[in-house]
Amino acid sequence: MQNDSQHIFLTKRYALAVAIISIFVTLTFISMYKFLKVQSNYAAVINISGKQRMLSQRIALYANDLTHYQADSCQLYAKDIMTLTKMIDLMQNVHNALLNSNKSYTDTSELELSKSIYDIYYHPPFRLDKQVNKFLNHARVITNIPCGGLFKENSDLLVLSNMAKTKLLIGLNAVVGEYQNESEDNVSMIVQIKTLLWLFTLLVLVLEVLFIFRPMVHYAVSKAKKLRKQNTELKQAKIAAEQAARAKTDFLATMSHEIRTPLNGVVGMTNLLLNTSITAQQREFVDTIRLSSDTLLTVINDILDFSKIELGRVVLEEEPIEINTFIEETFDLFTAKALNKNIELLYLVEEDVPSWVRGDANRIRQILSSLIHNALKFTKQGEVFISIKLHSRVEDEIELLFSVVDTGVGIPKNKLDKLFKAFSQVDSSTTRQYGGIGLGLVITKRLCKLMGGQVWVESKVNEGSIFSFTLKLTVCDAPKSLFESKVELLQGQHILVVDDNVNNQRILNHLLHSWNCSTTAVGSGEKALAWLQHNNKCNVAIIDRYMPKMDGIELAKAINKIPERRELPLIVLTTIDELENNLEETKRLFQASICKPIKQTHLLNMLNYVFTGEKNKRHVKTTKIDNSLSKRLPLRILLAEDDVINQKISLLTLEKMGYNIDIANNGLEVLSALEEKSYDIILMDLHMPRMDGLVASKTIVEKYPVSKRPKIIATTASAMYNVKKQCIEAGMDDYMTKPLQWRNLENILEKWGKTDDAPI
Repeated sequence: MQNDSQHIFLTKRYALAVAIISIFVTLTFISMYKFLKVQSNYAAVINISGKQRMLSQRIALYANDLTHYQADSCQLYAKDIMTLTKMIDLMQNVHNALLNSNKSYTDTSELELSKSIYDIYYHPPFRLDKQVNKFLNHARVITNIPCGGLFKENSDLLVLSNMAKTKLLIGLNAVVGEYQNESEDNVSMIVQIKTLLWLFTLLVLVLEVLFIFRPMVHYAVSKAKKLRKQNTELKQAKIAAEQAARAKTDFLATMSHEIRTPLNGVVGMTNLLLNTSITAQQREFVDTIRLSSDTLLTVINDILDFSKIELGRVVLEEEPIEINTFIEETFDLFTAKALNKNIELLYLVEEDVPSWVRGDANRIRQILSSLIHNALKFTKQGEVFISIKLHSRVEDEIELLFSVVDTGVGIPKNKLDKLFKAFSQVDSSTTRQYGGIGLGLVITKRLCKLMGGQVWVESKVNEGSIFSFTLKLTVCDAPKSLFESKVELLQGQHILVVDDNVNNQRILNHLLHSWNCSTTAVGSGEKALAWLQHNNKCNVAIIDRYMPKMDGIELAKAINKIPERRELPLIVLTTIDELENNLEETKRLFQASICKPIKQTHLLNMLNYVFTGEKNKRHVKTTKIDNSLSKRLPLRILLAEDDVINQKISLLTLEKMGYNIDIANNGLEVLSALEEKSYDIILMDLHMPRMDGLVASKTIVEKYPVSKRPKIIATTASAMYNVKKQCIEAGMDDYMTKPLQWRNLENILEKWGKTDDAPI
C-alpha cells in the first residue's frame, strides 16, 4: 500500500511538471508567434512605404518623358500613358493599404498606425495624405492630355515634378524612417522577452529538479535496488524451477519406462493369446484384458504428451504427406474397433485439396486419431465420417479444414465449455458411462495451435457431433503415381454403385469420377435389379455386403439369374471378418472383394483386376498375425533385449510370423553376434546393462559401411520428447515404443525388409 501511494504521489508530481512545461512552452510559442507576426507586418509596411516612394519618382519621370512625344509618335505615347495610369493606380492602392489595412497588398490587420506615423500623414508639417492625393490628382490630369499637347511649361507637370523632389519625397522618407525606428524597437523588445523567457525557463527547471525530479530519482534508485534483489531471487527460483522440471522429466521418463515394461508383457501376451485356438469365453476374457491394457496405455500416452506440451518440448517435424493414404492408414488403427461396433468409417477429400502436403504426420495423426477415437467411443450405431476441405490458400501455403462427423449421443450445449479443459469431462460423475481422463481434446487443441490452426465443436443431443479443426501446411510436389497406367484402363467405364449409405455413395462417386468413370448410384438391392433389368449400360457393379431387405449376397444371386447379366463382374464391399468367415461363397459370387473402410488403392486394384485379370501383388492385412510374412520377407533378425518377458513376447510374436531369431542380452553381445553372422534387422532395446542400445548403435555405424550394416530399429519403453532424436543421432533407422504391437512390428519389417539389399 505504501509503495502504491508513493507511486501515485510521484506520478502526480511528474504529471504536474509535464503540465507546467507544456503550458509554459505553449505560452512562449504564442508570444513569440505574435511578436514575430507583428514584426513581419512591419517589414511588409516598410516595403510598401519604400514602394510608394519609388512610385512617386517613377510617375514624375514618366510624366516629364511625355513632353518629348510629337504627333507622329502617338502610338508610343498612348502606351506610356497607359503605363503611367497603372503606376498612379498602384500608388493610390498602396497608399490606401497603409492607411486602411488593405489585404490585397499586405496583411496589416494586427498593425495599427502609431501616433508618429499618424501625425506624418495628417498633421503639419508633412500632411502626407494630402500631399499624396494632390500629387496623384495632378498626375491623373496629365494622363488626360492628348498626344503632342504636353509641354514642359504645363502647370500640372511643374507641380508634379516639384512635389516629387520636395515635400512629397520628404514626407515619404519620414514615413519609411519612422517605420524602421519602430521595427528596431520591436526587435529590441523581442530580444528582451527571449532573455526573460530563458531566465524563467531556467528557474522552472531548477524548481522541478528540486521538488519533483529529485524525489522521483530517489524513488527510482530505491526501486532499482529492490528490483536487483528481486532479480537475484528470481534467478534462484528459476534455477530451482529448472531443477524441478528436470526432476519432473526424469520422473516421467522413469515412470514411462517402468510402466511400459510390464505393460509390454500384458499387451504382448494378450495378442499372442488371441492368435491361438481358445474358447469363446476365453476370447472374451482376453479381449477384456486387451481393452484394459489399451485404455491404460492411452492414459499413459496422454499424460506424457500433456507433460511435453506443458514443458514446451514438442518439436514439429516436416515430411511429405499424401492426404488420401494418410487418412486410410489412420483408419487402419480403428478398423477392428469400428467392426466390433458395426460402425462404418468413411472419408472424403474435396477435389481442390492438394494431394501432397508437407507437415508433421505423427502429430496430425495424433489429432485425427484422438477425434476418431472419441467419435467411435460415443457412437453406438451409424458412421464416423471424415471430410477434408481447402479452407484458404496463398501460393503454396494452405489451411486445411478437417471435420470428424459422428452419429453418436451428442453433447449438451451447457457442457461444451468443458471439452477443451484439462482433466475435465462432460460427465464427471463416479457413475459415468465412458472412460478417459479428459486430456485428449486438450492435447488436440494445443497441437492445432502449434500448427497454426484451431479446433471447435458443434453438437446436438442424440443426433451426433462435428469436431472441426484447421491446420496450416505447405503444398509439395507429388512423386509419380504408381497407378497412373491403371487409371487409363478405366476411362469411360460405367459402374453401378449399390449402397444404402449416402456418404459411401458420395465417396465412391467422387473416386470413380476422378478416374473418368461414369457412375449410377442406388440405395437398395431392389433398385439395382430394376435398373439392370432396363438393359442400361454397366461394365461392373460395386455392391455393399450389408443392406436392409436385400443384402449383397442376395443381390448377387438375383443378378446371376438375369441371363444377360450373368457375365457382369461384381465387387463386394465387406469387412475382414466377414471375408474370412465366408471366403468360399464370396469367391463364388463375386469377382473381387474390398474390405472396409474403402481405400482408393484397393478399389483401383480391384477394378483393374476385373477388367484385365491382373491382380496387384499386394498383401491384404488381416486381423491376425501374418504367418506367411517370413516367406514374403525372409529376413535375418537379431533381438537385443535384456528383459526376459520382453524377450519371450518378441520371440513368440516373430515365430508366429515364421522367423527364427537370435537374441542378445546387451550391446556387447550384439557386437559379438555381428562378428559371427550378418543380419538384416536388429531390434535394439535402448536400456540394457554393460552397453546400452545407443552406444551399440554408434559403434555399429562407425564400424560397418552402409552397404553391410543391418537396419537398426530402436525399441524402448521410454516415450519422452528427446528419445527419438537421440536414436536418430546414434544412427538408428527407425523407432518403436513399447508395448510392442504385432501390427506395428509387422509394418516395420515390411518397411525395412523391402530395401534393395534385403533378400526378398
